[in-house]
Order: sequence, then structure tokens, then C-alpha cells
Amino acid sequence: MDSLRRLLRNPLATAGLVILIFFALVAVFAPYLAPPRNPAEPYRIPRSGFAVEPRPPSERFRFGTTEGQYDVFYGVVWGTRTAFGVALGVVGAAMTIGLVVGTLAGYYGGRFDELLMRVADVVSAIPFLVAAVVMVAILGKGLGNVALALILFSWPPYARLIRGSVLQVKSMEFVEAARAIGMSPVRIVLRHILPNAIYPVLVQASLEIGSVVVVFASLSFLGLGAEPGFADWGQLTAFARPWILGKPGQPFAYWHTIFFPGMAILLFVLGWNLLGDGLRDVMDPRLRDHRK
Repeated sequence: MDSLRRLLRNPLATAGLVILIFFALVAVFAPYLAPPRNPAEPYRIPRSGFAVEPRPPSERFRFGTTEGQYDVFYGVVWGTRTAFGVALGVVGAAMTIGLVVGTLAGYYGGRFDELLMRVADVVSAIPFLVAAVVMVAILGKGLGNVALALILFSWPPYARLIRGSVLQVKSMEFVEAARAIGMSPVRIVLRHILPNAIYPVLVQASLEIGSVVVVFASLSFLGLGAEPGFADWGQLTAFARPWILGKPGQPFAYWHTIFFPGMAILLFVLGWNLLGDGLRDVMDPRLRDHRK
């Protein structure tokens, strides 16, 4: 509770939390805000025809339509669920892999540590977005393949962070005392080391969620993400690509096609970044003591 109070005293972290709560409410109430035409495929964006030219916002289409007459409002609302699902799933899986690899490397050390960290270095040496594009091109389009590609190339930072924390914590007296009384390595790690070493990883995860959303949107924008018509912010911006410049003499004729999905991405990423900065201030004792 003390950490929560310190977090809420940070105005930027509070703003980030409010933004994320708003998106969470949109995701939870998506079936009521934008009822699906086909309950069996709720993430399929409904369309009102096949005309190429987008329509402006109206009473029927609150955010207008994009090319192919996809409902922008429906795509933004249900795209919130897609963003949460992909971001939390990818970051959760990558963080778990990083925790396992980094904890084993830091606790056992020696050649085992050297081997695991060299593997992490090799993965990190490959440009993240390029690696994801190649993986998706090999595996094929689809939400699952994109998520898998992101997971495979995003775990090394977590491994390095937790390794450094484990190296620091395992030399402390309470860990030595646990070894002296014959406690098993698994119990020492789970009960004494990880609870005291995991905080930097949690901060990193909160900051990385925004990056994952941007990369996923980029892949969808390039046509390598979800299949056409799937509720995804990146794909909505891809539909808007031919219309960004508007008409001759009317540069803002199709402003709605890029504004609403673009603002959704911007605010979602901003919320996680603000919250991550706040968590860093709360969990890092050096920053906390400096700001007192």
C-alpha cells in the first residue's frame, strides 16, 4: 500500500494509470460499445460495402470508415483488446523466459552463466524489427506467429537485468544463512532471491509493453500482422495509408482514417511509459531517496 501511495503521488504516473484504466474499460465493455454483427467472430471489423473511398464520421459511423468501408470505431474499440492481448502476452512470455535464463545464469555462474549470456548476446545482435519481419515471413501471417516472433527476440534484456540482480542478492547474508541451514537451491531462489531481485524486471516490462505495441502495429502496417479485416490498430493505419494526403486542395479530407487509430496507439504507449517511469521511481531506492 505504501508503494501504491507513492505511485499515486507522482502526477505523471497517475496520468498513465488513468489512461490505462480508460483503455481497460474500453476493452472490457467492447461488446457493449461496439456490438459484433457475428458473435462467433467479434474481432472481424464490419464493413458497409466495398467502396474504396473512405466515408467521414457520421451518426452511423462515429469515427467514419476507412478504405473498403471498414468501421473505424469498431476497429479502434476491439483493437484495444488486441493491443492488451498481444502486449501482455508477449511481454509476459518474454519476461518469463528472461527470468528463467537470467536466474539460472546468475545463481550458478561459471561456464553455465557464460553460455547463457552468449546466447542472449547472439539474439540481441539481430535487429529486433528485422528479425520479427523475417520470422513472420517464414511462419506466415497471423496473430500467433507475430506474437511468437516478438517473444523469441525480446527476452534477452530481461535475462540480463535479472542476472545482475541475482548476482547482487545471492551474496547477501540472508541468502548465505538459507544455504547454511540446508535449504534447497529452488527454495532459495523462489523464496529469497527472486522476491528481492525482480523489481527492475517489472519496471522494464511495463516500459517494454509500449514498444511491443508499436512493433506489432508496424508489422500490421507492413502487411505482416493480422489478416485483413481483423481489429488491429496497425492494420487500420495501413488502410489509411493511401488517404493520408487527402484530396487536391483538401489535405484533411480523410483525417479520420489516420487520426483515431493513431491516437489510440499514441495514448496506449504513453500510458504504459508514464506508468513505467512511475514504477521506476517507486521501486528504485536510489531515486526514491534522492526525491525525498
